[in-house]
Amino acid sequence: MKIQTQPDVIPGSIWCGGDLEKFLVRSVIAENGSVWVEYQRMGTPQMYSCLVEAFQQRFSLYVNHNYEGSIWKL
Repeated sequence: MKIQTQPDVIPGSIWCGGDLEKFLVRSVIAENGSVWVEYQRMGTPQMYSCLVEAFQQRFSLYVNHNYEGSIWKL
């Protein structure tokens, strides 16, 4: 089942914060009526999670890269 978010927060997508750090979405999980995003700072082992709404407010989809099928060195 695909969880609908806008813009799509999907595993494998890359997002960036205000400081231009890039983050890789590892998973999107629906739990008890809430949708959570688990993501990793690219180039580090640092993992984070938050509600999808908070994630979308804090980060922007990194559109300058076709992330589908890409393998990133983490």
